[in-house]
Amino acid sequence: MRNSNASSILSPEITIIAKGAGIVFSGTIIGTGLRYLFEFMVARNLGPDLFGLFFLGFSTVKIAEIISTLGLHRGVLRFVALFQGAGDEARTKGAILFSVRTTLVVSIILGISMFMLSPFVSLHIFHKAGLASVLRLFALVVPFIAVTTILVFCTQGFKIMKYRVLVRELFEPGIRIIAVVFLFILGFKLMGAILAFIASILLGTILALVYTKKTFPPLMDKGTRPLFESKEILNYSWPLLLAEFFGLIVMWINILMIGYFKSSDEVGIYSASHRTALLGEVIFISFNAIFSPIIADLYHRKEQERLAHLFKLVNKWIFSLNFPVCLLMVFFASDLLRLFGNRYLPGTMCLVLLGTAQLVNSALGSSGFLIMMSGKSRINLINNIFTALLNIGLNVLLIPTYGILGAALSFLASVSVVNVIMVIEVYALFRIHPFRTDMYKSPLAGGISFIIMALLIRFLRGTGNSFFLMGTGSVIFLLSYGLLTKALGIGEEDKIVLQRLKAKLLLSK
Repeated sequence: MRNSNASSILSPEITIIAKGAGIVFSGTIIGTGLRYLFEFMVARNLGPDLFGLFFLGFSTVKIAEIISTLGLHRGVLRFVALFQGAGDEARTKGAILFSVRTTLVVSIILGISMFMLSPFVSLHIFHKAGLASVLRLFALVVPFIAVTTILVFCTQGFKIMKYRVLVRELFEPGIRIIAVVFLFILGFKLMGAILAFIASILLGTILALVYTKKTFPPLMDKGTRPLFESKEILNYSWPLLLAEFFGLIVMWINILMIGYFKSSDEVGIYSASHRTALLGEVIFISFNAIFSPIIADLYHRKEQERLAHLFKLVNKWIFSLNFPVCLLMVFFASDLLRLFGNRYLPGTMCLVLLGTAQLVNSALGSSGFLIMMSGKSRINLINNIFTALLNIGLNVLLIPTYGILGAALSFLASVSVVNVIMVIEVYALFRIHPFRTDMYKSPLAGGISFIIMALLIRFLRGTGNSFFLMGTGSVIFLLSYGLLTKALGIGEEDKIVLQRLKAKLLLSK
């Protein structure tokens, strides 16, 4: 459906998504770079063994965060968008207060439990005595990281993306780097990395609270009496708790299971590959973050045609922009890991497989957001349970024999299977699919650009270091990809997005 009438009808949503994605995209690029720099510094300074302990603790607190929120971060995103769209300040305030208070209570209980059980988990599950103190320290931030999640999703429910970006993508990772540099200079190693993480979360919670009050002033106005739709929010959110939990299991269980079956050294190597592969999520997250509340709004107003057109358009944008990123990551896998140190090179094939998983996710993954934000949270739950069980089963089967390579294979297989299933479900539920006829342009332009780059690198290999090769190859690839994509034709809707992204990326000028 590529006609001027459709484009005209959809122009408000296209503009909102392009503007929001531009904000999130530019912020997420910076935030991802800062987080990656922090982890790079920690990995190089600690080595795979201590870096593995750090990431075991980090993975545990991420799972604790999801459990603490009870799925309310997704719930508050949806209901704030709905209530605010209807101009109902009382119910909007009630949704925010209920979500924050409930999360705070649950996260405090979970943080205390994690603190008390740290010795048992360290010795009897992971068989690593040094992990106990790591888990205790991470347990302290569970309430803060969970409440911050609720608050930034509140602001996103108002279709304002900049506050979430400022807190999660700029402020927290920026503070983390400043703190870890200072602590490393003072001679702290593993403890310095953990304390830097804790400091960033505590300060981030304060900033998130300030921005939430600014976004919705009635929150602190005693004259606005909140109306609590607690049952409705919980009925929507609790399946999302389990869905988010099992979704997070898919993302982080590999690290935990490597910790169970293998050494912390292998955990560290896999973690470096895993975190590098997550660079491929930047574009996917940017577009779906602003697309999510628009899905809820359009579906609630039963505007099926607009939703279908927008769904295909956003999926095309995600795939077209993410395709070159994933190809570059796969091609330069060993060069990227060499930057961490030669001890991380055994993770090269892992990065290839994990990068491929990100490519699959960029082509099909928006279907999950459509299912979730249209209110089909129980279907989303079933999908994530299936994926988690599949991933765990494959990990049990493959990690003892193949180690970190088995973990990467498990993740790729799980992500691929569930995304295919979700595409089928979206078509069965809504009679729409995520594909457009012009999506062929990206693989065609990317394939030709890949060949050009590969031939060039073949002659340059051995004439320069890894950084030079990656820089030169990436520039050649991206220039070729951009020129070929332009030659194949860029639609009017595509120009809107490119203009917005360009404006945001050049905003500092």
